[in-house]
Amino acid sequence: MKTLKTMFYISFGIIILGCSFSDKLLAKNGAENITNETEIIQSTHTDLPIITPTPGKYYAVTNHWYKSIELMRSWSESREYCNGLEGYLVTISSEKENKFVYEMNINSWIGLSDSEQEGQWEWVTGEPLDYTNWVEGEPNNCTSKCGNSSGEGEDYVVLNGTESSQWNDVPNIESTFVCEWGK
Repeated sequence: MKTLKTMFYISFGIIILGCSFSDKLLAKNGAENITNETEIIQSTHTDLPIITPTPGKYYAVTNHWYKSIELMRSWSESREYCNGLEGYLVTISSEKENKFVYEMNINSWIGLSDSEQEGQWEWVTGEPLDYTNWVEGEPNNCTSKCGNSSGEGEDYVVLNGTESSQWNDVPNIESTFVCEWGK
């Protein structure tokens, strides 16, 4: 049986666990040569699971990694950002996971939207929507009567920090967000 080796890339450098000294030397230069190092390491160590990049927090219940991104982006831009990191805008399947994500970032986009068809809420991953945590009266697709001056419907979901860890549908405005990595 092979020894389990795990490699994690971080946006500011590289952490290697369980690798040989030569592997660590190969990665020592950090993020400057990450593309070349990735190609070299992948070609010489095909048994290494590679996650790019290492997110901030691991949650054992889901066996996934999560990272709060403190940049203000629209829901669409946030989704693209997470996809660019080979992850996805966070999905939530239980009360425990909801609390975990909320504790990371109390006002953040989650990967739930009804932009394809009004009232049909879907996760960015296509997984089933088995858990919800809406603020009372939400989702309501409120427009001008709620002070939504954009004129667009509320097709995207944020964790609403003012209402504990509950969810609210809002237009494609800017917010911080959480990316997730896992199968």
